[in-house]
Amino acid sequence: MKKLQNLYQKTAVLAIIALFVQIIPVPAQSAGIISVNSQMLKDGMAWMAESIAVEPGQEFRIYLSTANSSQMGAIASGAIMKHNLPTISLLSGGTQAVAYVSGSTFYDYGSTGVWSAFSDDGTSAFDNSGLSVSADGALDPFEGVNYKYTVRVPDALPAGTILLNWSVPQLNFSLSGTPFSVTSQNNNFITIENLPSITNFGLNTTTFSTGQSIVVTAAGTAGLSPRVEIGSIATMNLTETSAGQYSGTYVLPDSIVQSGITPRLYMVNNQSKGSYLDYGSAISINTTPAPQPTPTPSPVSGGGGGGGGMKIIYSQTPSSASNDIQNKGDKIILQLASGAKAELSVTKKLDKIINASISDLTAEDLESVPMSESFGEIIANNIYSIAITDEEVFPSGVQLTLEYAQNHLGSCKANDLVMAHYQTDLSRWVVFASTANTKTRTLYSEIKNPGYYAIACFAGGEDESDGSGINEGAILGISVGAYPNGSLLRVEGSSAVWLIKDDQRHLLPSVEIFESQFNWNNVINLSSSKQLDVYTRGMDIFFAAGTLIKEVVNPSVYRVSSNGDLQPILSEAVFYSRAYQSDDIVTVAYGTLDNLARGAYIDSADKLYTGDIIKLAGDASVYYVDGSILRPIPSYDIFIKRKMKLSSIRIISQAQFAKYGIGSNLPYPDGTLVKGSRIAVYVMSDGEKRPIRSGADFEALLYYWGNVVSVADALLENIQNGALVWILE
Repeated sequence: MKKLQNLYQKTAVLAIIALFVQIIPVPAQSAGIISVNSQMLKDGMAWMAESIAVEPGQEFRIYLSTANSSQMGAIASGAIMKHNLPTISLLSGGTQAVAYVSGSTFYDYGSTGVWSAFSDDGTSAFDNSGLSVSADGALDPFEGVNYKYTVRVPDALPAGTILLNWSVPQLNFSLSGTPFSVTSQNNNFITIENLPSITNFGLNTTTFSTGQSIVVTAAGTAGLSPRVEIGSIATMNLTETSAGQYSGTYVLPDSIVQSGITPRLYMVNNQSKGSYLDYGSAISINTTPAPQPTPTPSPVSGGGGGGGGMKIIYSQTPSSASNDIQNKGDKIILQLASGAKAELSVTKKLDKIINASISDLTAEDLESVPMSESFGEIIANNIYSIAITDEEVFPSGVQLTLEYAQNHLGSCKANDLVMAHYQTDLSRWVVFASTANTKTRTLYSEIKNPGYYAIACFAGGEDESDGSGINEGAILGISVGAYPNGSLLRVEGSSAVWLIKDDQRHLLPSVEIFESQFNWNNVINLSSSKQLDVYTRGMDIFFAAGTLIKEVVNPSVYRVSSNGDLQPILSEAVFYSRAYQSDDIVTVAYGTLDNLARGAYIDSADKLYTGDIIKLAGDASVYYVDGSILRPIPSYDIFIKRKMKLSSIRIISQAQFAKYGIGSNLPYPDGTLVKGSRIAVYVMSDGEKRPIRSGADFEALLYYWGNVVSVADALLENIQNGALVWILE
């Protein structure tokens, strides 16, 4: 084995190997210094780097180096290098390793600059038990060894992938019979760039019959060649109908009967490179059933269009109840054998006696009340006809309460239930504001009109409307407007942007403050100040926690704390030891910070504060520090929409990580519009997702369809549900 003979050679080799990486001292008793280095390189880069950005289907090289710079003649014996291939986090859980390029491993014993091919079996030499770093398995004093090998990123990555998981290279060895282990101190990141987005993936239904058409709609990056794979049954190529909007149809042959198939959408270019997303649930294909009523308690799929092909489940023995009502406390109750119950009650004395009735709908009734395709699901055995004698409307003070049995819900969650009314002039069901109590399994609301009412599993809508006009100054509740907390509002003709928070409006006094935490495309432009004026004014908004800030001509740099105080950073050494970047400092006018309270000094490289972003070495999971807990950031999209930066991620030790508890996932920021595989659209508010009652309400609130973010159903389900959002009378 070649040894390095003079100081010049020693210095040069260690410089090449270390590449500005901190040399790791082995404990004092080893009388030696061992370094481990990890770098990467791809085509087009002039030199190796700690971190790189790669695209789907791209190859890149990984360089591993180790050296013994002992001044005491210590020999690292039995030296084994271990390094697992980088992996991708899968949408369904688990990971998938990138592909090792067979025959791509080379070594350079003694750091001579001459690379020799390493014979492999088509897999990486460094996984499992690892690879001996030299011919005799030892690192002599001033000896260095370099390795390189090539890997390839899969052609299609899960939608929203931000980072590959990096396994930290580890060197195991012995000094004088004592075992040691050293890992690379490089902060290696493999980020994904140019990954096509997928903002929508929809099917016409999830239960099909042979001969029926599967209709797919998708949205995402424009100008691509997406396809949908339906298990082994078929591959559908989608057509771009408008920029970023795609659709396709496949007619099922008579011979196919399968269940448990999860369609997968590939948003790829003409070389089949891009992203993919699995549909939110499995589909089933059955033979065409004979039409017959069934009392099975499960949700009912929307059919649309005059009732043809409609699948509605109903009680086979309809029943009814009627009575005269007028005084407060008067009630009409219909209890069904299925466990469902409907109740009309008087909440304040009516002007006159009214004869009212509640009926369970018959099959003929249901056939005349088609579901809207864009609406969602009506819960079986919970559909009623409310009638009054010789009257067209109820006077104020009549409440309808609907009670359901738990086994009626099927796959629907209780928190997703709302009340719906069938509007004959629109020939469709419309969701209206109601109150739900999951403990008593009831929903209730004041009603004004007779007609058909039902419990629905909310799935939103694109154009449900009762035809009434928009009330710009609508007040929901007691004293606040229709916009939920987290909304950004601006009146046309004014430059002021207001944040709705704690049911008050708060001014964002500068562009710098706005851009430290918000996105301009989320600002809602109001045509008048009527809606804004119903909110009282609260305190102005300051920079987000974690923002680095300084004044012009003043060298002092501060970090904004979670309570708005300014934490002075003790020194330049502390600043850089915390992996802060000078480019991230926001500079404000001189004197801006004079009246702001000062918090405790930041004098440590290790202490964590609310607002910090951290990860463990070798783990792609990223966390937001929130007091004494760490909140996982479950997607790159959330990371970006919260205005976070990759350069702000700090790598901490396992011991430091163990001091914190793990909290709930960090959700999308308030004000974000989100949806899953169903058509329901929600707005984030106070960390909850609040369903928007209808497409008409969505547009009346001046939300923009292009801002709706499609997220995985599993991610959406983990976000707490909030109250219904609506504005139309």
